[in-house]
Amino acid sequence: GNNKPRHCLNRLPNFVRWMRFVSPVEPLLLLRWLRSTDPLVRQAVADVWGVSTDFYWKPIDRLGIAGELFTGQALGTCNAGVLQGINADTLEGIEASGGWIELFTYWTQCVHSHVGYGIDDPKNADVALTGRTKNETYFANTLWDINPTFRVGFELAWRETEYRAGLSNDGVGFHTQFQWAF
Repeated sequence: GNNKPRHCLNRLPNFVRWMRFVSPVEPLLLLRWLRSTDPLVRQAVADVWGVSTDFYWKPIDRLGIAGELFTGQALGTCNAGVLQGINADTLEGIEASGGWIELFTYWTQCVHSHVGYGIDDPKNADVALTGRTKNETYFANTLWDINPTFRVGFELAWRETEYRAGLSNDGVGFHTQFQWAF
């Protein structure tokens, strides 16, 4: 006989369904299954779900605010849950909630700056003993759109990451960006 739990024997393909709704704040719903495999040892299929909403408001030509709020389970492949979708010990999905907000200004038609804050907060009880339980960031950047296909930017960020084992990892980062769009 096969001793694997029934949900591990799921032969269904990975499934993804995004649903968008048209409104000023654009809510988004995600439904899917996520398969996790430890080769030759175990396989699990976790339910994935998520709800998010994005907003963007530019009350005057040079100034605006944007952001996103989300909640869901097993959202690691969507860059949520501090990049954790499934608990490595239990093979269960990790619930997480969070979002980000930024204030932006256009100094000229080609130069703009953004200042903001973001948080990603998995449910601590869902996270593996060595897993991350919270990630926060504060950021400020300036971007120069040299032309419609090339952008240069600089960002200063402060990140705070907490771990279930009680550790933390905090620090400043400086990033450069060279983007060529085609």
